[in-house]
Amino acid sequence: MRASGCAWSVPAIVVLAPVYLQPAAAAPPGPVATFDHGAQVPCLAFRADGTAVATGDDRGRNKLWDPAGGPAKATLTGHRDLVWSIAFAPDGRTLASASDDETVRLWDPATGTERATLAGHDGPVFGVAYRPDGTAVATAGRDRTVRLWDPATGKERVRLAAHGGPVRAVAFSPDGKTLASAGGDGMIKLWHPATGEERATLAGHDGAVRAVTFSPDGRTLASGGEDGTVKFWDVATGKEGKTVQAVADGSVWTVGYSPDGRTLAVVTWVRRAGRATASAITLNPGWTEAALWDVVGATKRTAPFLRAHNLYAAVFSPDGKSLVVGGSDGPVRLWDAASLLQPEK
Repeated sequence: MRASGCAWSVPAIVVLAPVYLQPAAAAPPGPVATFDHGAQVPCLAFRADGTAVATGDDRGRNKLWDPAGGPAKATLTGHRDLVWSIAFAPDGRTLASASDDETVRLWDPATGTERATLAGHDGPVFGVAYRPDGTAVATAGRDRTVRLWDPATGKERVRLAAHGGPVRAVAFSPDGKTLASAGGDGMIKLWHPATGEERATLAGHDGAVRAVTFSPDGRTLASGGEDGTVKFWDVATGKEGKTVQAVADGSVWTVGYSPDGRTLAVVTWVRRAGRATASAITLNPGWTEAALWDVVGATKRTAPFLRAHNLYAAVFSPDGKSLVVGGSDGPVRLWDAASLLQPEK
């Protein structure tokens, strides 16, 4: 959501990128809670009422946590490989998880039991999203398709031959009338989810698009790509607005708005010679690090609050008061968002 009257002003951005602290710099704030998942965590989700955090890992497991901290409330097992994406149903009664094992599974978070398996993608499934009214689940696959499913029956409704490369992510607009898909072909496509009709193709990224998210008012789409940029698009016209170079030599992995639309969480991967890491997700040398920038207020907030080999996801709580970050180094961490948004002294 943009500030009132600013047609293409850029939201405040939480940039997870390398900014190295000087010895005299103030200590960054610490997390208020940690979740010891015990594995790499590529994906996170908050339940809409804020009462639970879900995490997915590289061993095919999903776990549920109390945002206040403590041990996992439940572990959901069934996937045979890495979980790339998870999403709660709008009513919080179902959790969907997309996996390298070519399936999406629907779970009952209250009991930990599997309700349905959505099978049909020919290859890993990288993204999953619920329509805001809960009547459809969208999935993104390496097989270059976007698929829409009936969550009540587990049946495939619509199959879209969407992109010229793997589809990395999908997102519904807040009113549920538009579906966005991010392609390895460098394109973003907007669809009518009810009919499968393509509304628009958004071209502008120089390389694969890895992430898309709608602003809370549905007027803007933010995207992140392997060209290191975050782009903001007018949903009604399909025109590109502001572009932010989030990282000079690396890739944007995920993007996510805060509930008030003024802040964007951006996870970036940065190349760095001589710092090789090997994990289930990347074999590339690189670092990720968290720092805050308020672009709307022109206030630079550079104090990094987390440095790690690989951070994979950052998600705001539904009330915007917390930010949870997951990756390969250490536990999943939850911060007080207000403390992170304090400007530098």
